[in-house]
Amino acid sequence: MWPNVLIQASPATPILTLGNNDEEGRLPVVIFSHGLWACRTTYSAFCCDLASHGYIVVVPEHLDGSANMASYADHNGNRKWLQNSFADVPIDQISMLDRAKQLKQRVLEVRKVVDVLESLDRGLLTQNSNTVTGRAGLEVSMLQNRLDLHFIAVSGHSFGGATSIVASGVDKRIKCCLAMDVWWEPVDKMEIEKLAGKVPVLLLNTENFDWKALRDARTMFMKARRDATQDGRPLVTVLKTIKGTSHQDQSDFTMLFPKIMKRMGVAGTLDPFVSKDINSRACLDFLHRYFLPPGTKGPYAVDVAEDSEHLIVEY
Repeated sequence: MWPNVLIQASPATPILTLGNNDEEGRLPVVIFSHGLWACRTTYSAFCCDLASHGYIVVVPEHLDGSANMASYADHNGNRKWLQNSFADVPIDQISMLDRAKQLKQRVLEVRKVVDVLESLDRGLLTQNSNTVTGRAGLEVSMLQNRLDLHFIAVSGHSFGGATSIVASGVDKRIKCCLAMDVWWEPVDKMEIEKLAGKVPVLLLNTENFDWKALRDARTMFMKARRDATQDGRPLVTVLKTIKGTSHQDQSDFTMLFPKIMKRMGVAGTLDPFVSKDINSRACLDFLHRYFLPPGTKGPYAVDVAEDSEHLIVEY
C-alpha cells in the first residue's frame, strides 16, 4: 500500500561478524509475534532497532486468521493469501474460545519457527527451501553457524504479547520474554500460573491500553510470578508503562500517519518517534540486563537514563 515508505535497512546484506572465533560469530535471536489485524511488517521500526543492535530478529506472519492478510507458500512453493477469519464478524460477537484457539495455533507457530532456526543453523535447509525471491531474497546459508540458539527471546504486541507470554512458558528453548501491551483475555486464567514460566519477563505497556478485565488478568500473572522461584531466587518480572501513549504507539502506524491517528483518537499525546525510541530502549536494556551473559560486548547496551521521566516502573 505504501511502496515509497522506506526504512533505514539493507535487504539481503550479510550478517555482521562480531569476532574471530565461532562463539563470537553467533548472534542471539528474537522472535516477534504481531498483533490482531496486523502482519509481519507492522512493527518494522521496532524490529529494525533490535536488529541494528546485534540481534537476529525473526517475524512470522501468523496463519491463525488473526492477521489482516497473511502471505504464505504452499507445498509447491506457490504464494497464497489468507484473509482474517473474522473480517465479516462484529468484534463483540467473537468468542474468547475462538481467540484461545487462535492463540494456541500462534504458540505452535512460534515453536515451529524455533525448529526451523535450528535447522538453518545446522545447514539442514537449502536455498531451495526459501520461497522469498527478488530484492528481499535471502541466502539462507548466511545463517548457518550464526544463530546463538542458547539465547532465544520472544516478543510481541497485543495478541502477540499474549503469544509471547504463553510461548515462553511452554517452550524451554525460549530464555526471555518482551511482552508489549499484552491482550490477556484469550489466555486461560486457569493456566496463568503454569504460563508464568521461569524466564525474565518485561511487560511494557502503553498508558491508555487499560481496563478492569485486563488489569485483573495481569495482576493474576504478576502474583503467579511473585510466588514462583528459579533455583531459589525470585523471577525477574518488570512492568513498565510509557506515559502519554496509546496502543497503536507500539506499532509503525502513528509514525506513518501521525495526524490521522491523532484525529482518530488512537494515538497518545507523546511524540510517536519519542515513544518508539523509549519502547526500543526499554526492550534493549532489559535484554542486556537479564537475557545476555554478563560482560557481553555485543549486542550493545543502551542508555535509558533520559527515559525515566516518561516511565512508570514496577517490579
